[in-house]
Amino acid sequence: MGRAPSCIPPERRSPRGNPAGPLRTALCASGEGGGSVLGAICSAIDLDGGTAPEWVQLFPPGPHLEAIAGDGRRWMLSNPARVAAVSMEGGLDLPVDWEHGQHRKAPKGERADAAGWIKEIALRDGSLFGRVEWTAEGRASVESGAYRYLSPAFDYNRETLEVIRVNGAGLVNRPAFVMPALAGQEESTMIKKILAALGLAADASEEKALEAIASLKSERDTAVAQAAAPPLDRFVPRSDYDSAVAARATAESELAAERSSQRNDEIKQLLDEAQAAGKITPATRDYHAAQCRAEGGIDRFRDFVAKTPEIAGAGGGSGAPPAGAGLIVLGCFEEGVSNAGSMAGDVSVLVRRKGAFLWNNSAGTDAVTAARIGSPCYVVDDETVAASDGGHARSPAGIVVAVGHDGVWVDVEGPPRGPRVLSASADLDFADMAGGAHSHKDIDLPGASVGDLVALGLPAAPDGGLVYYAHVPEAGKVRIRAANTTDAAIDPVAAAFTVAVIKG
Repeated sequence: MGRAPSCIPPERRSPRGNPAGPLRTALCASGEGGGSVLGAICSAIDLDGGTAPEWVQLFPPGPHLEAIAGDGRRWMLSNPARVAAVSMEGGLDLPVDWEHGQHRKAPKGERADAAGWIKEIALRDGSLFGRVEWTAEGRASVESGAYRYLSPAFDYNRETLEVIRVNGAGLVNRPAFVMPALAGQEESTMIKKILAALGLAADASEEKALEAIASLKSERDTAVAQAAAPPLDRFVPRSDYDSAVAARATAESELAAERSSQRNDEIKQLLDEAQAAGKITPATRDYHAAQCRAEGGIDRFRDFVAKTPEIAGAGGGSGAPPAGAGLIVLGCFEEGVSNAGSMAGDVSVLVRRKGAFLWNNSAGTDAVTAARIGSPCYVVDDETVAASDGGHARSPAGIVVAVGHDGVWVDVEGPPRGPRVLSASADLDFADMAGGAHSHKDIDLPGASVGDLVALGLPAAPDGGLVYYAHVPEAGKVRIRAANTTDAAIDPVAAAFTVAVIKG
């Protein structure tokens, strides 16, 4: 039931001016104190000349109101004038329905028609009366004698039992004990559900129900106590578990670092042995190291060393000095050949003549630096160049186009005719790279074209474990890509890089 369409919830604060405390809605006839009741206070409807009356009694005089069933329920009506004013202050008419349908049917989504509407509430000789505008169906129900009593629905303070406001009324025929109490039915249904939830029969006694509840509370208390101090044979304290997880993570990290160190030592030893045997050159050492770090790379490198003939002489290069000054460098050959047991000239190699090639750099004061880009460098041996001619004892190797930690890029075709080499330098700071990851940076170089040969000059002390590559991804731009060939993360140090594009 309640005020429609703006119903007041069963539990709320009292309106202004009323005693403080939570409110309940009484539908007038049940058992639970402060609950919903139907028919506890009912008034007979007296016909006015055989027609439905305009004014009907809602409450008898107060201040004490008692249910007509004599079941002990009481309410207070200390200020009926205030109740009349508060009930209508919202400006809405109050519904009169059949059998309190507003509370029986409407909450279920069922239709609950109005038999009439209370338009006004007035105080007469201490009683509260409501002026009802009947609907045709409601008027017929009253005038035909189908319904003879009116039961009010009202809010009251469940602490003081003071009536606060009228919410409406219902046409009924069986007040008090004669009519089943709605709250009593709800309470009975609720008790049956509670008994079922406790695993008891529907007719179980109150003592049985209390025993079941006490047992549940005991079990709950036991469970709470066990949760606070669980048995150590089945549970591990959280701090001990976290410590074990942290210790395992630390052990796994240390084991991974140890394995990585052992693997790097193994790769270094393999490279040292291969270079000492003349199977690889210093210029290709970083490349082979990166290949060895890949899955199965060590086995592939051992197979490569076993099948490759000596290509650089013991120590990684023949070290043979040129016959003297005045030699002409035709180009570069990178094949692995041997003429052991043959005469000079019995073995031929393919010499690459066009482009720039990577040579080993000399050490000390004779090392080629970036300052010599665009200037000649000189032949030291079959794979090494120097900045000086050794007192006119060395032959020119070509024009320096780039210098890096891996060697010197040399154009062996002599000074360029016209603008053949385009170069640029920039300080680059590559992003942090996880093991096996890569990053790139671009350097603007006007005139560079896609497909141009790019020489890369690296810093004097590049980060270990990184391999660099360079190419032209689009016109006017050179991209340097850094690849982390280790299993560990690397934070590259910002450094100067030089790129040179060789125009053919």
